[in-house]
Amino acid sequence: MELTLTFLSCLLYGLVMQFFCGYFFLHCWSNLFGELLRFADREFYSDWWTCTSFSTFYRKWNLLVHDWIKAYIYQDFKDFFKSKTYNKIASLPTIIISALFHEYVLWAPLRFFLPVLLIQYGAFGALLFFFRVPQSSKFWNYFLHTSINCGVAIMIFCYATEFYARQRCHKELNFVNTFTPRTFECLW
Repeated sequence: MELTLTFLSCLLYGLVMQFFCGYFFLHCWSNLFGELLRFADREFYSDWWTCTSFSTFYRKWNLLVHDWIKAYIYQDFKDFFKSKTYNKIASLPTIIISALFHEYVLWAPLRFFLPVLLIQYGAFGALLFFFRVPQSSKFWNYFLHTSINCGVAIMIFCYATEFYARQRCHKELNFVNTFTPRTFECLW
């Protein structure tokens, strides 16, 4: 019961974190650098709130990252396969590389590796990327945003639990210990 209540409270924190981080990073921070660098094209995100599939959401929520990934990672895989039938297959390593980079962004400041984001983004994101849904259905829009909110709540719950376990259970700090989770051995 306590874990359920903790997860439900993480849902609210996840939703607030999504909106604040999205607003401050994608809108304020990007516009600040666009203004300072006199960047003329200031379309940093598209209408991600109307998406009904993960593939369109990945394309629209952060256009800076999407354009960079498309130009430097996806295009190389697409040129490697040299066939229009393999365009979807070229998307798969692109999603995995992006998931690994996102996991690295969390690993560097937290100093531990917990593959929650890698599993959510790399595995489930890759599976749902190939899943086609009707574009006019509002149900899929609700499903998309509910699953993203639940995913952020799971990330907050798992990473906070692991961070708290590492604070309580001190071990020798070495490279191998960053990859072994301490949640189950130190918390309970």
